[in-house]
Amino acid sequence: SSGINAEYGGGSYTCVGKNKVEGLVEVQDDDSITISVSKLVSSTISLFSSGTEVSHGSSYTITCDVEGANKPHKVLLDRPYEPDLTWTRGSTSNSAGLNCVGEYIVECTYVILRLDYSHEGTTTCTGFNYLPGNTAEKNSKSSGLLVVTKDVTVEISKSIGDTSEIYFGESMTITFVADGGRIPFYFLVNHDNEEKILYDNSLSLNPSGVAVDQIQNTLTYTLPLNNVEYDDGGTYTCLSKNKVANMVVKPDEEKVDIIVVKDVTIENLED
Repeated sequence: SSGINAEYGGGSYTCVGKNKVEGLVEVQDDDSITISVSKLVSSTISLFSSGTEVSHGSSYTITCDVEGANKPHKVLLDRPYEPDLTWTRGSTSNSAGLNCVGEYIVECTYVILRLDYSHEGTTTCTGFNYLPGNTAEKNSKSSGLLVVTKDVTVEISKSIGDTSEIYFGESMTITFVADGGRIPFYFLVNHDNEEKILYDNSLSLNPSGVAVDQIQNTLTYTLPLNNVEYDDGGTYTCLSKNKVANMVVKPDEEKVDIIVVKDVTIENLED
């Protein structure tokens, strides 16, 4: 037979033959065979092996489907940096947050309400069942990578406050900060088309003067302008870029204008 399933195809089959001889005495013989239907449980997870990108702070639902010819009896969701979640058929102590329903196909969902970097990494879904006549658990695993992304942001502040004007000969500082959720891989300042690359992770370039904060994941550069001259005026642009798993570049830039002024003076020239 083909297409045997565990519910209807397995079990004991008996063949009985009877015969009659002289005097109508019945003679009987029989033989039996037991068939065990074996099919390993299979599992799938909603994450791609190459990485599923989700935004920092958003919500995300991970789905894990487990299928077996015999009803799967347990599902395990192994999460990065967090305790495993388990569901067992008929149990009253299943993990909160992992919701599973179904008989031969068990559909499980786990909702992350607000993503942060602790959710990033490889999540594995494992389904378990028993094969007929075998008390050992059989399992199937399916893994996927979750990548949490955050767009880089750039902020520029001036020691002279909101004004853009500074008097000739005075001093000031301009502070450039890039925040990418993780350390931005590229950071530069442009002054009237004159570029200065401050940080480039691909080139291992980190000039002095750039503060790298591994806790806040920021890059900070403070530019001092002492005894400003007219050449110090103009537009200062700060550009920073971030990378995620599939190498998508997410840039941000900000601009600030500096105007150098000088009071007019009148000289009395005498012959």
